[in-house]
Amino acid sequence: MLKSELKDFTLYDKDGWINIPAIASLGCFIIVLIGPRQVGKTYGSIKYMLDNNINHIYFRRTKEELKAVVDDPDLNPYLKMEQEGYHVGMKKVSTYTWAIGDLDTESEKIALTNRRGIGMGMMSVSKIRGFSGDKFTDGIYDEFIPEQIVSKREGEGDAVLNAYTTINGNRELDGRPPFRLWLLANANDLFSPVLEAYALTDVVENLIRTGKEWTIRDGIFVALPRSEKVIGRRKETALMKYLGKHGGGKFYGMAMNNEFSYSDVRLVRPKPISGYKPYLRMGAYYVWEKNNLDSLYVCRTRHTHHDAYEDTKDDRVRIALAHPELRLFYLANKITFSDASVLAYFKRMLKLD
Repeated sequence: MLKSELKDFTLYDKDGWINIPAIASLGCFIIVLIGPRQVGKTYGSIKYMLDNNINHIYFRRTKEELKAVVDDPDLNPYLKMEQEGYHVGMKKVSTYTWAIGDLDTESEKIALTNRRGIGMGMMSVSKIRGFSGDKFTDGIYDEFIPEQIVSKREGEGDAVLNAYTTINGNRELDGRPPFRLWLLANANDLFSPVLEAYALTDVVENLIRTGKEWTIRDGIFVALPRSEKVIGRRKETALMKYLGKHGGGKFYGMAMNNEFSYSDVRLVRPKPISGYKPYLRMGAYYVWEKNNLDSLYVCRTRHTHHDAYEDTKDDRVRIALAHPELRLFYLANKITFSDASVLAYFKRMLKLD
């Protein structure tokens, strides 16, 4: 997309909410919105689907998480669309899926009169044999970065890539646009398996470091909106006003300032490798040592050291056994990284989360 085509783009609408229609018009196939709490990410995305009659999939991480959302009227995002004039709900239709559609207000039971999409757990896609997502043009993966108390799953990032590939199918080979996936979350954890899978950890970290709110890389839109007009009002609510007055804390930083307060990136320090020598290889990344293990540096700059480990389950065990010093160097802040993606990979290889 040319810069001239972006000159009229605005990240917010006149009231300070995230401008979902404007973002949709950019033509990106992945849209990542990591914003403060309650600034219109989910609400605006679902409203856009309904306003434009888009057949879509609403994802949560697991079917259990989705069920909890569907069963609670206060959590179900579709029921909130009542104030927009829509009477939309969700009804379970199989072990793994819920139908999304217009509610039949004349029926005593939950009945849908017009199908608008389906809801499902992202981790359930691989369990549905013969699943075809061909008729769905968009997907909303809500809360793709879970809260700190929720454990990350092995292979979670790859599961999202596999789900996308399954749903996208052959539509591009048939000359149709790719499936569009909206990834929505709060700034809970920079080291998200999904961000790593899409090679976006360094993109997000760069937005943090530069203070920019959005960027586009190769058809992927990434935004860390601050939504100051909305957040300014939320800071005056009772709890946030109290937290702001008494130091804020990590939750306040995440919820109000869109800070990855729970993620430490102090070890990300790009530097030249002058004075370093090869130490070992970890998959596509290379560890260099300085002054006989005085410090280590991990980056993408290649070397040919024979000590090499691949990104496999067995090699993750081998490197932990053969090189316990890597964990110790990390805990002692004696190892640095060229960018956040490298740090995320290192933490995953050594199970440092």
